[in-house]
Amino acid sequence: MDIKTYIKMCDCPEIQNDWGLNAGDWFVWRDRRYSRESAYLLTNCECDHPECDCQIYGTVTGDNAIWLPHQDQLQEMMRKDWGGTEVIIQQVMYAFYHWLKCIDVSYHNTFDSMEQLWLVFVMEERHGKVWTGQEWVNANTT
Repeated sequence: MDIKTYIKMCDCPEIQNDWGLNAGDWFVWRDRRYSRESAYLLTNCECDHPECDCQIYGTVTGDNAIWLPHQDQLQEMMRKDWGGTEVIIQQVMYAFYHWLKCIDVSYHNTFDSMEQLWLVFVMEERHGKVWTGQEWVNANTT
């Protein structure tokens, strides 16, 4: 996956506002002093070991980090929107499949990971936005 593109795609309020800061989440630091080339795994560590990431980088918050949702987290966003646990995963998958069949092949071929493709689906379905290659814009303005 092109991590730089995925970071840019995820760095929007529509996605970041859903972040629950859970152990196992992937993120990158907003601070440019740290690498934007590699993602970090969020843990619930609060140790006092001086070489531990929690001591080196500090506490992760929505203000100092960008969440990079997994594919299953993106799928769960859709499931919650459509009724939570009442909605079976097959319904979400069917909606994704139908959306994929209806969009221009040249558009979805520009994404090189399932996370990117699911993120595009989530943004279009939940927020009416499409990815231009540089930013999210309202679908009706493209």
